[in-house]
Amino acid sequence: MLRIILLLTVLCVGSPFEARLFGQAIPSPVAPAAIAAAIDEEVGRIVSGSILQTAKTTYLEGYGVVVTIEVAFERPRNPFSAPRDPDVVRQSSEMRRAELKEMAVELLGQHLSAFDGLDSNDQVTIVIYMLNTNPADLPDLPTQIVVSARKQDGADLRSAAISQAVFADRVTIREY
Repeated sequence: MLRIILLLTVLCVGSPFEARLFGQAIPSPVAPAAIAAAIDEEVGRIVSGSILQTAKTTYLEGYGVVVTIEVAFERPRNPFSAPRDPDVVRQSSEMRRAELKEMAVELLGQHLSAFDGLDSNDQVTIVIYMLNTNPADLPDLPTQIVVSARKQDGADLRSAAISQAVFADRVTIREY
């Protein structure tokens, strides 16, 4: 009977061995909302409004903040429109991918230090999902661009301890 009461107490109240320490800060929702709005605006400018899923943010304890957005570079082919030259589609896609990477690095530099409640080693990551609407033209288009930086690097940039170029070198960019 005592075991059942203890189990119910732990389930209802929470574990006394919870990872969050007393007084440990919880990230404010203001900074993630600001970077999500900025990402929506900038990505909409780059991909001509083809945002399939607007930016969403989440906090992962022990990691940091993750921002996700989904875009399509091109409209799907259809029988009622003139087909575009595959080389033009490829060049346009490469240009937009490069612009998205630059934009993500710039936004991280601008907004990273504003994330209150994050540890200096926590990351802020922007994940851009890319829907390949024309796989015949772009058979090797990655499905995601993942750009991440540590909060400490953003604080160093804000305090002028490092330059924008050094910050950009510290940012991790991966494509999957």
